[in-house]
Amino acid sequence: RVFCLLALVAVASAQITILDLAFDTSGSVNSTEFNLMKNSTVQVVCHRDIVPLDGTVALGAYEWSSPSQQTNIAAIRIINSQADLDTFGQLIKNWVRAHGATTAVAAAINHAADTRFPAFITANPSLSIGRKVIDIVKDGNENQSGDIVGALTNAANDNILINCLAIGNINLCNEILQAPNNDPSVFAVAANGFEDFERAFEEKFVREVNEDPVGCTGACDVTAACTVQAQTETTGQVAGTVAKLCFNSEAPCPKV
Repeated sequence: RVFCLLALVAVASAQITILDLAFDTSGSVNSTEFNLMKNSTVQVVCHRDIVPLDGTVALGAYEWSSPSQQTNIAAIRIINSQADLDTFGQLIKNWVRAHGATTAVAAAINHAADTRFPAFITANPSLSIGRKVIDIVKDGNENQSGDIVGALTNAANDNILINCLAIGNINLCNEILQAPNNDPSVFAVAANGFEDFERAFEEKFVREVNEDPVGCTGACDVTAACTVQAQTETTGQVAGTVAKLCFNSEAPCPKV
């Protein structure tokens, strides 16, 4: 049994999670809200000790608005060191908004699935990929008659999962969390306005970069896999912290 557990850990550590952050910069996001979103992202990515620095995570980021408006913030890159993470964070910090028009969610999904992920994978053909994830951050629904189900299917055909951070009502994620994007590991988080973005983004980001691609996609049974100190955060933040500790423990995290 010990051998099997160690084998699972070895498989997990050899695989990479590719996470592409997709930020809504449509016209409903004003300049103050944009800066809150950008600065909160920098705080979480660079100052929370969340991202593993062992090459098991690759991060990228882009902004999106209308059907033809998707602009790179940071190309997807493997995080092998603190320097790699600092470079990624600096690119987010230096991000100058390029768009501010309509809300084309389907086009945003297709952009990552058709352009960004293929470019990264072609440049890194020897990678063992555990998960490919697009993280859609949005404060509104598709309003350009885009084919959401078609975009979800396009992503699913390449084994790409799509999570969602809604700024406002969690129901804004309903158009994302529908078949075929209904894998059990897919999830949504809601921020109560842009002032709450940092908390919600951290909750989501911890889960995305620290889940075990072998199958640790749910909450952890902390008594079986982890020792957790008393927490004072909200329930959501505790869940994220537990997921991180379980991922770094000596045994795979069991689903509960």
